[in-house]
Amino acid sequence: MQIADVARLMAFMAAFDQRTTGEADDEAWASLPIVQRIDLATAKEAVILFHDQEPDPMGNSRWLNPQQFKRYVRLVQDRRRTEEARLAARRGVTRGPADPRPADFDEQKAAANRARLAQMMGTKS
Repeated sequence: MQIADVARLMAFMAAFDQRTTGEADDEAWASLPIVQRIDLATAKEAVILFHDQEPDPMGNSRWLNPQQFKRYVRLVQDRRRTEEARLAARRGVTRGPADPRPADFDEQKAAANRARLAQMMGTKS
């Protein structure tokens, strides 16, 4: 994410936990490797997931820290991969190209190997 996106993310986080943010916060979060590798939509989804799954028992707003953020980003990414795989399976799509070999390829290969072996045995006798 670019610094402008990080500022948007910080404002989004503030909407949940009423934190105050400024340039130093934006720069600190922008320096995190996890923040540099993701887009704003993923980051926002992680924030939502955190606040949806970890309510404070006293009803107070909770602050999402960088370690928690990293964990929730990974959860979001894992969920997306699982959903993509599920949808691909539903459509009958598998990873990688289909096997171009005929269905009886293994049988053909075994027969060819047996024939070669018999020929070799016959020439050595």
